[in-house]
Amino acid sequence: EHGREMRMNLYFAADEGSWWVSELRTYNGAVNGDWLFYGGPLFRTPLGQSFIGDIDLVSADGRGRLQFKGARIEPFRVGRIRRDPVGCLPAVPPAAAGEARKDDAMTLGPLAGSGLDQMTPQAADRWLAERGLCVTWRFQYPTGPNEAYSELWCSAPPNSVIEAVTFDGNGNVLLATRPTDDRVRPVRPQPATGWNC
Repeated sequence: EHGREMRMNLYFAADEGSWWVSELRTYNGAVNGDWLFYGGPLFRTPLGQSFIGDIDLVSADGRGRLQFKGARIEPFRVGRIRRDPVGCLPAVPPAAAGEARKDDAMTLGPLAGSGLDQMTPQAADRWLAERGLCVTWRFQYPTGPNEAYSELWCSAPPNSVIEAVTFDGNGNVLLATRPTDDRVRPVRPQPATGWNC
């Protein structure tokens, strides 16, 4: 937008009866983009059905507005639901996760002073596991000029580097990675519950 990178992330959750968006965030359009947060849960819909309708949301701080006309969203199929990490703890309370900006996650809770953002993904995975902290991974790679695709991983993606450290809506650590090279890659079909899950 106006020559500035824009992003929108939707975080989906589900149980045996319904699905919803647990968190929605967009870039704010600034030169050094930062996240705007839109409260959740949003769009709760019976599992196996699409959310269909208009969307008009204002960010939690009132600085952003997101509008869609005639949106159709169907993230899950019955029997193909990814579960949240189990046997681990969130790094911060959910309220703190919603307030964290992309550049200050490393100063909150047990991540403060860890240097997690400077580790290899495999070392970061071990560090978090040793402390019993819940983590999910994103692997984003270029698919064309100004285009990229983001995959969900349950473990550290191979041949990648950590690009950003943040939290999901539940306060779990979310590590965004990118390939070690800038090669354009075709989008590949993702397993229903994510890679290596």
